[in-house]
Amino acid sequence: MKETGIVRRIDDLGRVVIPKEIRRTCKIKEGDPLEIFLSEGGVLFKKYSELVTLQEYVNEYTSALYETTGHQIYITDTERIISVAGMPKKGNLNKEIDKDVMNSIENMKESLTQEKMIVPIITHGDRIGAIIIMCKEDEKLSEVELKLAQTAAKFLGNMLDYTF
Repeated sequence: MKETGIVRRIDDLGRVVIPKEIRRTCKIKEGDPLEIFLSEGGVLFKKYSELVTLQEYVNEYTSALYETTGHQIYITDTERIISVAGMPKKGNLNKEIDKDVMNSIENMKESLTQEKMIVPIITHGDRIGAIIIMCKEDEKLSEVELKLAQTAAKFLGNMLDYTF
């Protein structure tokens, strides 16, 4: 763990303020869920990703989409790639998402080109990630791939509706 030199007191309701510099560095926004862990030295807070709780389903769906389409498939949470198929996992898995994906998730809108589709995953009205399909060179994506991505996003969103 890295020391920050910042000390905060707990108020009478048991709250502690996470300093703005740390929230900015860790990309924690108001309303973000945090998971709390107990460690030998104290308490650890980690951003919570609902999709990671379904990692097994996410991995299976990623593989199925790749086998069906032959295109590169990424599934992300709101910050990073959590599942890949059609390219090496090393260097791609856990990679931070780019601005296009971030914008699509934040605006809850699909982003479509002939080479790349981004479909946000939404549950309980909250944006939790995205399905990304990227075609290989000299190929174009069609309405079929869009419908598959929309189905995957809806399925994963619905899985979380029933899980939590």
